[in-house]
Amino acid sequence: MMTNKEALSLKWTEMDEEENTERQMQIAMLCQRLAKMKRLFNDDDTDYINQAISSNSSDTCWTFLSNLEKKGNPESDPSLLTKLIDSYTQVFFSMPLGKYSQNESYAKMLVRFAELKAIQDLNDAQSSFDIARSHCKDFAFVHIAYAQFKLLQGKGKTLEPFTLAV
Repeated sequence: MMTNKEALSLKWTEMDEEENTERQMQIAMLCQRLAKMKRLFNDDDTDYINQAISSNSSDTCWTFLSNLEKKGNPESDPSLLTKLIDSYTQVFFSMPLGKYSQNESYAKMLVRFAELKAIQDLNDAQSSFDIARSHCKDFAFVHIAYAQFKLLQGKGKTLEPFTLAV
C-alpha cells in the first residue's frame, strides 16, 4: 500500500507527463506550420521565376532576381545563395547568351551572378566574369565589376555587389 506522500508524488509525475505530451503536440503542430510556410515561400518563388523567364524579358528577370536577393544576405545565408545561383542558372539556361548579351539587364545579371559565385568559389567567379566580359564588352560596369573582383581577390575580402543603376 502507498503512503500519501508516494501517491501525491505519483500524481505529480502523471501530471508532468501529461503536460510534456501536450507541449510535444504543440511543438509538433508549430513545426508543421513552419514547414508549410517554408513550402509556400519556396513554391511562390519558383512560380515567380518561371513567370519571369516565360516573359522572355531580361528586365523582368533582373527585377525578380534583385527582389529575391532583398529577402536576406547571400553571404550569411547559404540557402539564399544557393537559391539565387540556381535562379540565375535557370534564367541563363532559358535566355541564351548570344541573343541577350547586348541587353543591359542581362549584363547586370551576368555580373551579379559572377559576384555571387565569388562567395562560393573564386575560380567559378573568374569564369563567370570572363563570360560577361567577352559577351558584354559595351557595358563599362561589367569591366569595373571585374576590376573590383580582381583587386579584392588576393586580399581575402568579400566582393561587395557593384552598384548598378536599375
